[in-house]
Formats: sequence, C-alpha cells, structure tokens
Amino acid sequence: MSGGAPAADPGPGPGSPGGPAGLAASRFPHLLSPLRVGRLDLPNRVLITAHATNYVDAAGLPDARAVHYYAERARGGVGLMVTGASSVHPSSPSVRGVVNAHDPRVVEAWRAIAAAVHAERGRILVMLTHMGRVGRMPDTRPLVAPSPLIDGNFHQAVPHALGAREIAALVAAFGDAAARVRASGMDGIELQGAHGYLIAQFLSPHANRRRDAYGGDLAGRMRFALEVVEAVRRAAGRDYTIGIRLSADELVPGGLGVDETRAIVRRLEATGQLDFVDVSGGTDADLMSLAEHIPSMYFPPANLVHLAAAIKPVTGLPVCCAGAIRDPVRAEEIVASGQADLVGMTRAHIADPHVVAKLRAGRADEIRRCIGCMQACLEALANGQPIGCVYNPVTGREGEWRTLEAAARPRRILVVGGGPGGLEAARVARLRGHDVVLWEAADRLGGRLPLAARLPHRENFDEIVRFLTREVARHGVTVRLGTAADPARVGAEVPDAVVVATGARPVLPADLPGTPGALVHVDDVAAGRATVGERVLVVDRDGHLRGAGVADLLAGQGRRVRITTEALYVGHNIDMKTLYPLQRRLRAQGVELLASTRFAGWDAGRPLVADVFTGACRTLSDVDTVVWAEPGGAADELVAPLAAGGFEVHAVGDCVAPRRVEHAVHEAHAVARRL
Repeated sequence: MSGGAPAADPGPGPGSPGGPAGLAASRFPHLLSPLRVGRLDLPNRVLITAHATNYVDAAGLPDARAVHYYAERARGGVGLMVTGASSVHPSSPSVRGVVNAHDPRVVEAWRAIAAAVHAERGRILVMLTHMGRVGRMPDTRPLVAPSPLIDGNFHQAVPHALGAREIAALVAAFGDAAARVRASGMDGIELQGAHGYLIAQFLSPHANRRRDAYGGDLAGRMRFALEVVEAVRRAAGRDYTIGIRLSADELVPGGLGVDETRAIVRRLEATGQLDFVDVSGGTDADLMSLAEHIPSMYFPPANLVHLAAAIKPVTGLPVCCAGAIRDPVRAEEIVASGQADLVGMTRAHIADPHVVAKLRAGRADEIRRCIGCMQACLEALANGQPIGCVYNPVTGREGEWRTLEAAARPRRILVVGGGPGGLEAARVARLRGHDVVLWEAADRLGGRLPLAARLPHRENFDEIVRFLTREVARHGVTVRLGTAADPARVGAEVPDAVVVATGARPVLPADLPGTPGALVHVDDVAAGRATVGERVLVVDRDGHLRGAGVADLLAGQGRRVRITTEALYVGHNIDMKTLYPLQRRLRAQGVELLASTRFAGWDAGRPLVADVFTGACRTLSDVDTVVWAEPGGAADELVAPLAAGGFEVHAVGDCVAPRRVEHAVHEAHAVARRL
C-alpha cells in the first residue's frame, strides 16, 4: 500500500458538487428544496434548533468556540440555525450555557458569530428567553414566575409571583434584547415559548394560576406572550425575521395541550408579527416530560413530529418540527407529507456538521450519524462541560481541529486493537498520509461496543462501529483480524510507531470475604457467554449504563433482578434525560433497586450486602447469580515491553484507564494528529 497522503476529508462545503449532485438531490427533493421564512431565503428545509453548548466565557457571553462551531455547520450547508437560549434579564436563573442577552457586550460576541456564519453563506437566529422558575436561584434573588408554584425539576424552590410592574419590566427587557440581536447582524429571533420557561409558564394552566389580567382563560394566559411579541417586533423592526417556539403538548396532566396550542397559534398569527412557529413538546418542570422532549435511545426517533403535524393545518406560517430526527430519509418524508416545513436535526449536526453537504453530494452513506446516547452532549452539559460528540472529537474543537494537515513524512503506523480508539487512530493517521496497519485479536472490529449494543435500546452503538469500519476501509487502512500482538510479532512488522488501543478486560474481585458463590462479569453476560440463574443480583460499580442496562436485559428475559449501588440511586452517573425512562423500564419490569447498598462479600456462598450509612448487613438467600458490573482492568501488557524495546509507543483509551468510548476516541484522534 502506498504511503501517499489521501485528501483530508472534513466534508464538502455547501456549494461542493462532490459527485452526482443532481441524483442526490432527487433522493431528497423536498428536504433540499428552498423555503422563504420571513425575510430569509433558506436553501433547504434542515434546521438546527436552539440548544445549549456551554461555549460561553465567565461573563456568560459566547466565546471563540461558539464562533467556530456555528461557522462549521454553516459550511456544511444547513438551512437555518438557532443559537442556544439567551436570557433577557438578570432575574432569569443562571443555567449552564445560557447566554446573557441583557449584557450589552453580547452584541460584539454575536457579531463575531454572525460574521463567521455569513462568510459561509449561512443563516442564524438568536433564541431569547427568560427561564422563570426553572433552574437555580440567581444570586440571592428569588426565582420568578406567574404563580408561586414549585417547579418539578431538580432545583425545586418557591418562586416569587410577578407583579404588574415586574411583568412590564420583563416585556421591556425582551424588547431591549431584540434590539441587541438586530444590532449584532444576526438574521432573526426565535422566542422561547416552549419547555416550561417563562413565556410557557404564563401560557400553561399547569403553571399559571393567576386571577388577574395575565391568568385565567386562554386570553389572559396569552397576554404576556402577546406583549413580548409586540415589544420584540417593535424593537427589531418590520423587516426582521421573528418566530416563536411552542410546546404543543406539555406532556403533563393539566398542562397545555394541542387544542389550546392551536388556538394560541391562530391568535399569534393574527397579529401579523410572527414569521414562523417552531413546534416542540414537553416541559422542563417535569423530568419525565423533559426526557421525552430531549429524547434518548429509550424513545423512538421523530417522537414529537406528530405535534407539528397537528399544528400545521391551522396556520399559514412555516412550521418547524423536532424530536430526535437523525435519518435524512425520515426527514424527507416529514416534509414531503406536509407534517412540517422545516425539520430540526440538531444532534445529527452535533455528530456531523456536513449532513446537508453530504446529501447534496450523493454521499449519504458517509454521514456520521448521531446515535442518541447523550453521553458527550447532554450529559457533558449537565456536568458543566461544553458539549461534544461521543465519536466526533472535532465537535467543540473546530477552531483547532477542523482540518487535518498531511504528515511531513509518511510513516508506517501499526495500530493494535480494533475498538473505537484503534479505529479512530487508524482513520486519522491514514488521512494524514501514513501507511497504516491495524491488528485486532478478535474476529470482528468494535471492541466492547457490540456488547453495549446488545443491551435494550442501545443498539445504535453499532453505528459507531459501522461508521469507523467503513471509513478505515474507504481510506485504505490494512485491517488484519484474528491477529494477536506480542513484542516479537510487532518487531517483525517494523513499524515507525505503534498505537496501543487494546482496551480493557473483564476483572472480577478476588478479595471478597467469605466462600464465594456464582459470580460473573457484566461483559460476559452481555456477550451471552455466562451462565446466569433465574434470580440475579447486579452489583453496580459503574453508575452508568453498564449495570443498569444489563439489569434491564435480564429482567426482559423474565429473570427476577435486583441491582445494588453504593450511590444514593441507581444510575447516578447517567444523565437525567436517559435515567428517567430507564428507571421507568426497570421499575415496570419489577427490578428491585437497592440504593446506598454495598456488596460486602459472601455468607456461605450467599451474597452479603451492607447499608452504606449504618453498616448493617444482611444476607440475600434467594440469589442464584451475582453479576459484577465494573469497567474492568486496563489491558496494558504491551505498552511497557514495547517501550523498553525501543519502539515509539502511544497508548490510548481503556488500556490507559477504563473509561467511556468518547475518551478513547478523543485520545486516539489527538495522538494520530501528532504522529
């Protein structure tokens, strides 16, 4: 195989023909057709909806990462983008990633984004919001809301019920923020009237119990929204694109429903002040509803499109839809069938910013598809980190990593291990022009990802294997399956550098007190190679989906399952939007959740568990098999001998320390850039 450099491939630009473009467009004639929204002419119907990125500085202003992030998606050809929520007033709670639209300095920050996006022929709106009662209290001030009702989310606090003068001040604040958006050069405004934030709180009978002019019947509950729309239109001007996002169904008892939302949309359209309506569902005031409107793997794709379809017949405004729409074929069907005019494909573009360009170029099979795992985007955000993608390490690092430079000197690179880290290292090294050989001891690629894909509703993890396997083949990496590595064999290959990505191996505890009973590792259970009895105890030493997922698997097979964790609840390392539907599944299947419980050893072959607070122990006599759910041990045996033998060695992923797939992919990508 030649060591010559193939072209680095960050994805074609929006105007790139890149293949049978006419044929490609004919596969997606509706999705790729133009649309006028207000004063904007959009080249296609693909929308990136508002989403927090946490690309903000200490003052709550968008930073350079935000500039590069949006510019890259404009370069990829998306029709329209909406920034994450920007708070119009200091009384809005401080939530991770929310921009301070009330800070005059935001104009310059937005201006930098607008300029970068427009340089790539993109179009971008700013979402304006006030969080109301959702979130932590700002400083020492109380939360504010239409009524003094506790939000059902994690940060429960009684809000202050807004008075008439305070409401007028907030309406004015929306107008002031709109003037800043217009001054920045951004292309328009979307008002956040969905998901249980302040405008939605006024609209919703679930949150608004007022008896004055801002409550009661629908006309009263709409008053605040109408005043905000008027103030924003007055400040932004008639020649500016303005729309609103609404939850057509709040998905909670007593909440706003489709029939009332239809009436709301009719009334808003009648003002003549709006150019589009973006239809979502759910409220952040309820964690199950929150999980449904930011759907994880436990929900079907396009789970909220029916709400947009219910609104579209009652309005002449363009209607947007959302809800885990990852497949462009499904997106084409949505537009073709008239369910919506614009299709939100937000996480699809976190995973691959060039979805549209690849569709136009006839390269749909090269799209890096979002798998819906939430791990590096929503879960990272909840942990106060900037968003990324579980298998696109460039996301959030576009400023430094958007392009790949050809290696100054092509080298022979041996990658040992065909899991996600090894595959990514091989892919990137080959793109840089190196001669790359990958060895995998097993008879298939993917490492432990196929085990994750065997758990209920986790099958999308196979998509990572599919994408990376296809890419290494497409770019000419030599792959040898069934090839175990040892120092002598590596030496015979005569590599210039070795990337060790040998992952982790299942490890069971050897020092538990008592005479042991039946104990198996979670990986062996997922692989189907362990004998498991009818009564199972899962010992969750991971806190993520390894233990809870196998409990779900075994319960679905009809076994009686218990799961222990030393944490306060099962799945404490899982983001709430994934955890809630998962816990619902476990409980519905009768899984017994033993929180704050430590596995203490054995009592004559029977499991012994202890309360982590009191130390009180008890024996579980009705358990046939204990499943040990722990990441395992680093398979690092090659690293030291190869280094001692004089090889240039780079270890990545779980063979350094067992973690998650995103860590392995990121480390491998970084190493391959340095080779």
